[in-house]
Amino acid sequence: MNENKKENSFVFNANDIRQQVTLSAEPEVHPQDFADAFPGRDVLRKISVKLEFTSAGEEILAHGAVSAVLSLECSRCGEPAVREYNDSFDECFPNSVEYIDVRENIRETLSLMEPMKVLCSVNCKGRCPQCGADLNKVKCSCEPLKASPFAVLKQLRPEK
Repeated sequence: MNENKKENSFVFNANDIRQQVTLSAEPEVHPQDFADAFPGRDVLRKISVKLEFTSAGEEILAHGAVSAVLSLECSRCGEPAVREYNDSFDECFPNSVEYIDVRENIRETLSLMEPMKVLCSVNCKGRCPQCGADLNKVKCSCEPLKASPFAVLKQLRPEK
């Protein structure tokens, strides 16, 4: 019964929306409700959703604002990077529907929040490519690589 009530907090009666013309809601959302939006475990730490429905002629417009705290791995050093991300969605539903379920809209919005490159800080130094030491915490004694990755291009250029 409690699980059914939780699922119903994302399903809205279209007739109620048509009668009120505008309906706002802030359903209680738990991270485990949408944990499957991310491939890793414990990525979604916190989530809040604000919804607004408007009956407009032949359609019902749904606007959702999603805010989430994500724990991701830094692309340079591999340490956890916990950040808050915000995004929104807009969806039109035909006026003929009985119920409007926004779970998939929320799930899609969450999955699109994850940035392509995550950094723990803008000044992250990453890891040493030779010994793997976290350069943010220690200064390793490895010699820098002297060969330029572009050195091979000089061989392609004809001598004058």
